[in-house]
Amino acid sequence: MAKERVPRRVRETSRAAHRPSPPRVGPLLLDTNVLLDAVLVRAPWAASAVRLLALCGHGQVSGLLSVHAIATVYYVVGKSLGGPGARAVVAELIELLTIVELGHDDVRYALTLPMRDFEDALHVAAARRAGASHIITRNDRDFRGGPIPILSPGEALALVAGR
Repeated sequence: MAKERVPRRVRETSRAAHRPSPPRVGPLLLDTNVLLDAVLVRAPWAASAVRLLALCGHGQVSGLLSVHAIATVYYVVGKSLGGPGARAVVAELIELLTIVELGHDDVRYALTLPMRDFEDALHVAAARRAGASHIITRNDRDFRGGPIPILSPGEALALVAGR
């Protein structure tokens, strides 16, 4: 009996079905320090933070911004660039990133987290509310033990590139 030939596209489809899927990426919640690194061009962190924001702007990854981070960004940027500069920066960020609003239950959840910095606990609550796969920060120490995985901007870039 002759051996049956399997059509090529069936073989290729079959192989593809057995490949492990890449890790789930996004949406990504960007911590305030990452936003400030990009906006204020703070060396040596600015390059990776700017690249990450650019990927969000081009739709290659979904970026999230906690509503409470907007006030901090405005305040810190305003010290350097003044009120009009701070407004321009916030206006640009909200075009690149999706704002995650927080409510009563989110704040209550943040209060239960075993974190020293309440602002970071609010970031975790925002990431949880939005279904973020990761929080992007260069301050991983304050997020240790939290329920959302943490990546540095460089690690996030590598993960997105490896999709």
